[in-house]
Amino acid sequence: MGVGGKNKIIVLEADRVRRDTLRSFLAEGGHLTFSFQDEKICLDNLLAINPDLVVTRSFPNQEADRFVSSVKWMRADLPLLVISDDFALQEFVETVGFNKIGFLRENFDHFEFQREISRLMSDDAANYASNGCPSPLIVGKSPAMVKIRKMIRALGQLPDPVLIQGEPGSGKELVATAIHS
Repeated sequence: MGVGGKNKIIVLEADRVRRDTLRSFLAEGGHLTFSFQDEKICLDNLLAINPDLVVTRSFPNQEADRFVSSVKWMRADLPLLVISDDFALQEFVETVGFNKIGFLRENFDHFEFQREISRLMSDDAANYASNGCPSPLIVGKSPAMVKIRKMIRALGQLPDPVLIQGEPGSGKELVATAIHS
C-alpha cells in the first residue's frame, strides 16, 4: 500500500494518450499510479516501487511474454492486468501457469477495468488465471515443456524420491524446487 492507504499501481504503456487514460481511471479509483513508457525502465523500478498491481498493454512479437515472465520472476505474487487482444499471450500465460494475471480486451469499458482491478487485488485472486503450476520460473510453450509442468504437479504428490537428469544448464534445479514446492 502506498501513501494514505492507497494501492500503488504501475502503468506500462508506450502511447501517452492511452497511458494518461489508464492513469485517470486508476486515480478515480483512489489508486496511486506510477507510469512508464519503456519496459526496461519499468522493470528497473519495479522492486523499488513495490507495487500492488501492474497494468500493461500487449507488446509486439515476444516482448509481452518476456515482460510477463520478468515481472513474475521478480515477484511471483504480484497481480498483473494485461490489456490485449493477443490470444497467443493468454495461451502462454495459461501454459506456463502464472497466477494473478487478468486480461481485458482492447475495447474495454471503464466498469470492466475497475472490476478487473478489484478482482486481481482481492485475496481470492491467488488462483485466478492459474493452472496450478508450482513455479513461474519454468517457462516455454513447447509440447515437451507442457509435459514437464504436468509431470511436476504429479511428482509433487508422491512420497518417493525423484531422479532428475539433464545437460548442465537445462534447469534441473528449477524442476527440483518446483517439485518440492
